[in-house]
Amino acid sequence: MGYVKEKNTRYSQAIETFSTLLANQLVTNKPIPTRFWRIGSNKNNVVEAQKLSSTDFLIAKTGKFYPGCPKNLVSPNENTTFSPSTVSFPCVGSTLQQIYDVGDANPKQETLRILITDLEPNNAAVESLVNSISKELKAHPDYKAVLLGVRSQYSGAIFIADEPDKKADLDNKPETKDDRYETVDKDLDQEGRPFYVLMTGPSAAVDRIIDGFQSFGRDVNKALRASSFAIAGGDALVMDKSKVPDKLDECIEQTGSINRQRPKGNQQEQWLFLEQSCNGKPLELTLLSQKSVILAGSEKLTPESFESSNQAVTIKEVKDLGNQLALTLLLDRTKFSQKKGEFITITLKKRALDDATWDGWDTDTKAPEGSKTQNLDYFIRGLRNSVENAVQGNQQKEAAQEAVKYCLGFARYDKDQDKK
Repeated sequence: MGYVKEKNTRYSQAIETFSTLLANQLVTNKPIPTRFWRIGSNKNNVVEAQKLSSTDFLIAKTGKFYPGCPKNLVSPNENTTFSPSTVSFPCVGSTLQQIYDVGDANPKQETLRILITDLEPNNAAVESLVNSISKELKAHPDYKAVLLGVRSQYSGAIFIADEPDKKADLDNKPETKDDRYETVDKDLDQEGRPFYVLMTGPSAAVDRIIDGFQSFGRDVNKALRASSFAIAGGDALVMDKSKVPDKLDECIEQTGSINRQRPKGNQQEQWLFLEQSCNGKPLELTLLSQKSVILAGSEKLTPESFESSNQAVTIKEVKDLGNQLALTLLLDRTKFSQKKGEFITITLKKRALDDATWDGWDTDTKAPEGSKTQNLDYFIRGLRNSVENAVQGNQQKEAAQEAVKYCLGFARYDKDQDKK
């Protein structure tokens, strides 16, 4: 309720954006049926998700979508004359795994599920949601799950995840007991109230809707965070070498093969092969990554976040370019073997990216904060564990753990040992 006390909040913008994307079939290359649901349950025998029309879905951007709950009173500044459809909306507590109980029962029908939530269930509900997502991914190897996080305007109480009817004391002072969180005059990117969009479905469809979501260019895209989960693996981001010059300096240039080996056709753009013909100072080389939403908010990454397979190549600097990284590598020519090609990988594990991405977003139920989410770390780590444990084979398991992977080959054939 607190997300919609004001007009045009980032939360409301998300509702509008997804409504437009789905209405115009901007999600998949082929038309698929779209259904809307309001999930939740209560103690008055409401145990199933409530089917909505597309119009009802849009009402979710206003307080009219949340009547009947004593803890969610409508703002005095809001029109309290409800349309007939909103009167039937009961007060419910979110049971997030319900999103995986609704939809088409036909196993051959591809399903893209999109859940908009504050993602603050208790531990048992987190485990249930993780199990539901893992089951969906195991049943469909070409599916993936993506969690988007956004900080939004908010005005209202914060409730304790383990005691959903109990308001949190945000200042930890019983004599004052401040149980409301207000984002007025706060920096939304740092102190806005988080909400989340959880998507599971065919990888191409998930990517398409994220691209569409970001293409609207609205304020909701600010402070965006994302994590991706896939059992199939092979989704690591690679370098974008399109702007790497053929000749890097007087001694090093690109080459087509190392040790008479060439990358396979579909891996040609993933490898950068370099050949050295004379000695010189260590080479600084800045390489861009592919663009992806999972790199949004990666400003907390450091050189120590990455792993190099060869001590001759170290990471000097990491720059966050929005949905893209710029890695500055330092190649120490003297540490490469003479007349012998070597292959090097620079990797960023998904767990390391998770830690950097969600730094400052998690809190526990003992100390709730308005700008953070209770049990977020528990959910992300639990889902990451479940997905990695489902991958079969050591090589596949390793690939499934990689978020970013740069591949380089280096051959040293110094013709002038004295050149500096």
